[in-house]
Order: sequence, then structure tokens, then C-alpha cells
Amino acid sequence: MPDAPVGGLTHQIRNLWLLAVIWTAAVGAYLAWNVSHDRVVALQGVQNEARALANEFVDNQRWLSEIGSLYVPETDKTPANPYLATVPDRDIVSPSGTSLTLINHAHVLKTLAREHTGVAKATVRLTSRDPLNPSDVADAWERTALERLEAGATEITMTELSATEPRLRYMAPVIARGHCGHCHTTQRWPEGAVAGGISLTIPLTAAFADAKRDIMVESSLVASLWLLATAAIWLLAHRLGRSQRQTREAEAGLTRSTSFLRAVLDSIEDQITIIDPTTFAILDANRAHWNAFGVAAESAQGRTCQAVGHGNDATCTEPEHRCPVATACRSGTTASSEHVHRNAEGEERQVVVSAYPVRTPTGEIRHVVRVVRDVTEHKKLEAKFLQAQKMEAIGRLAGGVAHDMNNVLSVILNDCALLLEDLPPKSPIVAELEEIRSAGERASALTKQLLAFSRKQPFRPLAIDVNKVVKSIAKMISRLVGENVKVQLELADDLGAVVADPAHLEQVIMNLAVNARDAMPKGGEIRIKTDRVTLTDADCAGTPTARPGNFVRLALGDTGTGMDAATLARIFEPFFTTKGPAQGTGLGLSVVYGIVEQQGGWISVDSRVGAGSTFSVHLPQSERLSAPAPEPSTLVEKGHGETVLLVEDDEQVLNVTKRILALNGYQVVTARSAKDALFAFGSATPSVSLILSDVVLPDESGVTLVQKLRLQSPGVPFVLMSGYNDEGAGIASATQNGGLFIQKPYRSQDLLQLLRRALAAPPTPATVRP
Repeated sequence: MPDAPVGGLTHQIRNLWLLAVIWTAAVGAYLAWNVSHDRVVALQGVQNEARALANEFVDNQRWLSEIGSLYVPETDKTPANPYLATVPDRDIVSPSGTSLTLINHAHVLKTLAREHTGVAKATVRLTSRDPLNPSDVADAWERTALERLEAGATEITMTELSATEPRLRYMAPVIARGHCGHCHTTQRWPEGAVAGGISLTIPLTAAFADAKRDIMVESSLVASLWLLATAAIWLLAHRLGRSQRQTREAEAGLTRSTSFLRAVLDSIEDQITIIDPTTFAILDANRAHWNAFGVAAESAQGRTCQAVGHGNDATCTEPEHRCPVATACRSGTTASSEHVHRNAEGEERQVVVSAYPVRTPTGEIRHVVRVVRDVTEHKKLEAKFLQAQKMEAIGRLAGGVAHDMNNVLSVILNDCALLLEDLPPKSPIVAELEEIRSAGERASALTKQLLAFSRKQPFRPLAIDVNKVVKSIAKMISRLVGENVKVQLELADDLGAVVADPAHLEQVIMNLAVNARDAMPKGGEIRIKTDRVTLTDADCAGTPTARPGNFVRLALGDTGTGMDAATLARIFEPFFTTKGPAQGTGLGLSVVYGIVEQQGGWISVDSRVGAGSTFSVHLPQSERLSAPAPEPSTLVEKGHGETVLLVEDDEQVLNVTKRILALNGYQVVTARSAKDALFAFGSATPSVSLILSDVVLPDESGVTLVQKLRLQSPGVPFVLMSGYNDEGAGIASATQNGGLFIQKPYRSQDLLQLLRRALAAPPTPATVRP
């Protein structure tokens, strides 16, 4: 880039005086700003004073409303209030015979206002749109302020800068409380409504006078500083006239500046070129441009950008040409578009080309600056993010469908169980009921897979050894995949632990093994490998869900047919499958995706057509292993007449659950909403021994309902139920405070066992955080 010429002595002196003019303008601008700022500060101080005074009156009004009405002896100073004539007990006689009259809150506040007026230099009055006392009628501004307070404003402020007396007007709301209605029967203000306002008027003359003094002092200081700086500039101008050394230093500085600009441009990864707008020849470019095309600057400079970038001499001057440089030259404005360029290795790269016209002082386009940014990796990452967002949306839909289906399946399965218990074994409809129950259990299995994909299935994490899980199901995998598929284990020593649900992790391994078997119809090999990895930010760059840290990696690879890019983009979508009809549900890999995400990890796939596939699961590493959980009891103990409050908004689920409980020795009180449950809980006879509530109710969360009921009866046990384990609904917090949870659809014996556990557990604190 050409060096700018260095001006002579006159040019330098002119620049110094220009600096003086700029300095003077800056000082003037600062003074103007300072005047405005000090005035604003003064107004803010008065406003804070008004707010503090108003808060004092509001606090007094709140205190007066809490203690109720006040009676004082009826004297000349405290005569009977004619505006309270409608109050039945305005005038009373004390047991000692003293005549007392009612003094309402407004009267007390007005008395306080008169005392405060002299101290705060403010006029304070109590006003309302519908007052008892006509003297309290709001003026025009006060009416407008009251309307805004009633609309939700917390305070109203207005500054009146009249020529005679500038002043600040301020209003805070007066809220109607319980005892206000005793005197204000005609107004009928509801509890919490805006009954009126505390109106303050504060003169601003004194505050503006103080601000003016501050401005004068600061202006004097700034003027002194301006004089000193201007004198320094004048002395410097004269010194430049006596020495030519400054000129040589300026030339050296210009050289350094040019070198610095060149270094800056060469350090930028985007390709930057300076192009002649007439010939489209490259006048200059940074290092990134020459490196991208593998050419030397000396050999390419002067050639057109089309020849260097695309290897041909085609012109860019046609009107329909999409080149941003040509567009910028024609329109004189910035232009940008996406293109495909080939780099020095012949690889296609997605780029964004932008062109910026550089004009002369007369408006003529002198050069065009072209910037080429490689967005190939960004496009890839953007596609992965879009895929992750799509999977999240599908997961939400799957979870919602599974939740509703579980309510339906709860009715079907439990009604079948009740009918089977009532019918003799040789009844002709037993077989049909068994078919219905079998179909319901298959549907329940499908909903569990949907919940696994949506990450809303019950999650019971333990610190486990992944190697032990793999070894425990290795034989099962071998039997599952068949004799023509060989299973190889490569398990690293000292693997450490991961916090995961062992059953879910087994399901992940089994689903991946089945998927690998189906990809090898003629046989092959499955490799299951575990190791510890430490990932950095650079390692996570290509995977949106990845994050740096220490992880245990479980990789399952096969020697199957592999997958193309189109299949890889959809393999985790529920119900997507490349298998034939009746050969799969298309939920296997969807379940794997949901389980791994729920356990705090992520899954990635490496696959090529004809070269097999490898699924890698990363789970956060933990150092401690959990103790094995005890086996649950299979015995079902019936109830002993305990009263159960059953809260369920689905009528069919409510009815079948009520029948199960009633047939097993419990008294049942039902409710279909939180409101009904609160009433039933207080009126139940005998009192409620246990709360059994759905999490999602029509008026509020079942967790919140349990919290309210346990405040009435601390320690009462409770069991929550839901179509899925939604952490956002507060189930985890509730179960940590002594409650139990059962997922729909549930078997009757599982529900009955859970009720006995809840009733046998020691009482817990009443707090249940929603």
C-alpha cells in the first residue's frame, strides 16, 4: 500500500491549531454536558427526597391500617368528623363516661403532613379520585397520576419548570387494606386496590441554586485547564518551527505505521484484497489471500481477481454477474454474497465475499476492498446445531404424547387386572382380557422408549463401573446377535466411575448391539471398547453437545454396511428406520440418544458406506462407586382402613385407582383439582393418612398442593404420580423431602407396595420446595 506524504512545517502547525479548535470544542461540549448533568443530579436528589418522605407516609398508613380505627376525646381540637357521619359507631362513650369520636387514617396522615411541610420544604397532601372530604379532591395532574397508579405504576413524577417557581410533583399510591373499609364504606375499595395517593410538591429553586454554584466552580476549573492546554499547544507549534527533527520523526512514524498496518492485515485470517474498480486488477492483498490460492504476491499482483481465484479471465462487468466486487462498483454500496471457492489443494470451500467501495473526497470510487471469509466449518457446525434443535423439538413432542398415553394405559392395564381378579379362570373372556393386557404392556413399552428419547423417564443415578455393566451383559449380547457375529471386548483398566442409571446404560449397549447386528446380515464383528479421555475446547469444536473435561468413553463399532450422509442426519429421529416393514419400530437409536443426554453425556457417530459404523458414548467421570441397591419386596400388604386423599384430574384414572385402593382396605377421598383437594383434606373424616396426587393438575402443580397440605398437617406422607418424571415439575425436590414417586402406567401391586412404604416411613418436615 502506498505511503502517505509527510507534510511540511506549515501543515504541522495547521494541524496543531486544528487540535486547539477541537480541544476547545471538546471543552465546550463538556461544559454544556456538565450543566445538564448537574441539573439532572439536582432533580434526582429532590426526587429521592420526595420518595423518602412519601415512603414514610405510606409506612404510617400501612401501620394505621393494621391497628384499625382510632378514638380520641371529642374536643374543640378534635371535633366529630362530619364526613364520617355514615359510620354507625363514629361517636361512642367510654365506660368512664368520656365522649369519644372516630379519627380515621386520613385525618392522622394529614396531621403528619402539616408537621412535615416545614421540615422538608414540601407541600404534602392526601388525595383521591373519590374522597370523603371534598378538600381531598384531586386536581388535574393528580387525577392523571392516580389513573396511572391504578394501571400499575409504582410512583409518578413530574417536573414543572415555570418561570415563577420551578417545582417537582410526586405521588405514591395509598393501598386499601382491611380496616380502610370501616370508614370508607361508600367507596367499596377491594383489598389491595389503589385508594388514593400521597401528593408532594417540592420547590426546586434551592436545589437549582446549589447546582448552579457547582457548575460555576467546575467551569472555572475546566477553563483553567483549557488555558493551560491551549498554551501548551501554542508553545509546541513554535518549537516545531525551530526544529526539523520533528519532521524526520514523523516520517519514521509513518513508516512504522505502514509496517504495523501491513502486519495487522497479514495477521487476519480473512482474505483481504485491494482491487482497481476499472480493471478489477489486484493492487494489494494480505498474506491469507496469497496462501489460499498458493501463489506468490509478486507473480499475481496486477492480475484480475477472477484470474487468480477462478483460473480464467472472464469479465465481471456484465449486469447479471453475481460478483460482489462488480456489484459494489455498479451501485457504489457494500455488496456481499456466498460462493464456492477452491483452495490451493483443490478443495471446495464455502466463503462469504464482501466488497466495500473506497471513495475519494469528491465521491469517486477509488478502490474496492474485497474481504473473503471461509465459513465452511461454520456451515457444518450450524447444520449440527439445527439437527440438535430438531431432535430437541421431536423429544418434547414424544414426551408429551407418552405422558398422555400413560394415563390411558393406566386405566386399560389396571381395569384388565381388576376384571381378571373378579372372573373365574375358565371364563370365556379371560383370554380376551389377557390379549388386551398384553397389548397394553406392549404399548407401555413403546411409551417408555418415547420417554427415554425425550429424556423424561425415571432416572435413578448411581456411581457405577461401566466395565462391570459391559461384562454383566456380554453373554446376553453374544446370544442376541447370533453365532455369525463375533463380540470383542477391549476394556481399559482403572476406568473410574460414571454417574448413570445401570438399567438405562444396559439398554444403551443392547440397542447399539442390535443395531450393529442388523447392519451385518452376513455376519461380522462387534467391538466394545472403554477408555478414559480428557477433552479440550478444541476437541469439542465439531460436536455442539460436547464439552471439555474428564469422561469415560464407551465405543461400540461394527464391520457392517455403514451409512451415507443422508441416513446419518436422521438416525436418532424416532420412528426413522432403514429396515423393512414389521422389522423394527425405529425407536432403538432414539432411545439411546435420549438416555445418553439424560445421563449428562452425548453420543457421536463415525460411519462410511461399506466401512462399518462406530457409536461413541461420552459420560462424565466420577471417582466413587455406589453401593448396590437392595432387591424390592414382592409382598403386597393391604391397607388397614387408612384414609387416602386421591387427587387426579383424569376421571378414568381416578376411578380405577379408587377401586384398587378400596378393594385393598383403604378409605378413599377423591378430588380432581388442587382447590377441591384443599377442601376435601380439611373436611375428611377420619383425617387423611396419606396424599396420593398427580403432578400435573388443572389449576396448579401437585407438588405445590402437597406443600400446602403438609403445612396444615406436618409430616403427613405423600406419593406423587405422573406420566413422566419431569424434573421441572419439582418431583426430584419433593422426593428428597420424604415423598415417593410412581410413574404411570403402574401395576396395582407396585402402587400398593409404595403406599405401605410411605405409611411406614418416619414423619418428615413439612417443607416441599416446588
